[in-house]
Amino acid sequence: MIAKNTLKMLASGLGIASLLVLAGCAQNQTLEDPAQSPVAQEEKAKTKATEKAAAAGAQSEEKLPDYANMNPVPIEFEKLSVKLRDADKQILVRIKDRAQKAKKLIITGYCDRKQVGNSKAAAIARANAVKSELVRMGVKPAAVRIKHATDVANKHAAEIELVAST
Repeated sequence: MIAKNTLKMLASGLGIASLLVLAGCAQNQTLEDPAQSPVAQEEKAKTKATEKAAAAGAQSEEKLPDYANMNPVPIEFEKLSVKLRDADKQILVRIKDRAQKAKKLIITGYCDRKQVGNSKAAAIARANAVKSELVRMGVKPAAVRIKHATDVANKHAAEIELVAST
């Protein structure tokens, strides 16, 4: 019996406390339109920027070069990098069938010697990175020839020339 009375008192006390808290919140409300607050305007601007970026990304995907028919196929590298990026690997996936059927592939690695100290090694490493990925995809290593060029200004890439089988 005492426990029931205690529970009733606690429940009514909690109810009163809840009402006081809500009343305090109601007094602190502003009459400002939330859509016009600086935070809301900033969020709206971020949303629009995100939507524009997504639309631009969709357009750039539609305008991708036709790597399946391109010859030579360019693979771009960062100036100081010899590592293939995921986007570059996707290009290689697109040309995989042609590369496997080709009589020979000539991969030329490029690195501007005026911008990079060990440009010959970098150019060869880029070509070998492309070769390794193609071999991993099933291209015969014997069909691949590696070349390098260090005298082309601002070119940090590899190009894959596919020589068709006759």
